[in-house]
Amino acid sequence: MKVTRELPDDTLVLGDEAAVIGVLINLFSNAALAMRKAGTAAPAIHTTVKWTENRLHVRVQDNGPGIAPENLARVFEPFFTTRDVGQGLGLGLSISYAVIERHGGQLYVESEVGQWAAFSFDLPRAE
Repeated sequence: MKVTRELPDDTLVLGDEAAVIGVLINLFSNAALAMRKAGTAAPAIHTTVKWTENRLHVRVQDNGPGIAPENLARVFEPFFTTRDVGQGLGLGLSISYAVIERHGGQLYVESEVGQWAAFSFDLPRAE
């Protein structure tokens, strides 16, 4: 799997470091699992991080199977999962959503079925 990133030198934001790292781990692992399950030929995850005014915008995008339109609106619901029984509780994205919201940001999802999925969030700059 190819993992690439674009990061500014300064990424210091206000918040709970362990919780934000937990969100990133969840996004990376979800992308990796979805690509493995779909048999993506050349799996890749690209992370883009940039400042816009005083907010750090983070985008994690994969080149996997994407998310079906009927599931797109549900991915942040507690206990919603497309994994096989016993393979996940369906709590990762709902917890991630709550963590980002608690930090004053928003977690978004975009996808093109058969092409890619991307999760984005923003956090305030540390003063």
